Amino acid sequence: MNNEEILFQETQYAGTNRHSLIRRLVLAVFCFVAYYWSEHPEPVDLDFFQLGEYPGEDYSGKIFFLLGLVILIVSVVLMFVKHFTTTVRSGAIYLESLWTSRKVRIDLNSVESVRKIILKASVLNRPVYNLHASGKIRFYTHGHEAVELVMNDGLTYRIGTQRAGELMQLLRKLKKNVNEGN
Repeated sequence: MNNEEILFQETQYAGTNRHSLIRRLVLAVFCFVAYYWSEHPEPVDLDFFQLGEYPGEDYSGKIFFLLGLVILIVSVVLMFVKHFTTTVRSGAIYLESLWTSRKVRIDLNSVESVRKIILKASVLNRPVYNLHASGKIRFYTHGHEAVELVMNDGLTYRIGTQRAGELMQLLRKLKKNVNEGN
């Protein structure tokens, strides 16, 4: 990259994906419940639920407690791990990731259209970087909005962002300036 002025920059972190965080927290709660059940082996009888006696006298419940703690610690650490950074400079969009050495550059001269889209809510929305699927290249960590870029050759980029409106307006303005300059 050159020393052009940064017009937009956003960093997204791996641990902020809501669905992944909920899955990790549910698993941690399960571990803590299993630990509690192993330490208090008497049967639990509620109106809507019956849980029998803990099968055995070993100390395997402590493993569940440690596993629950490890899951919580990993979840906190992931909140500070960079997934990717979106940077817009006057002539291009740059996408950089911690996990891969490949940096993606999208030239604004080849952008045909820019629009803001709402991503469908799905439990399976996992963080992706440079995922090529169904004719689209996706960059996503978390959130419900993305900016979709359609290139002159028909290729489509979807860039997930927390500031989709701001990014879309900036890209439209830059695209207009690039087209007027040609």
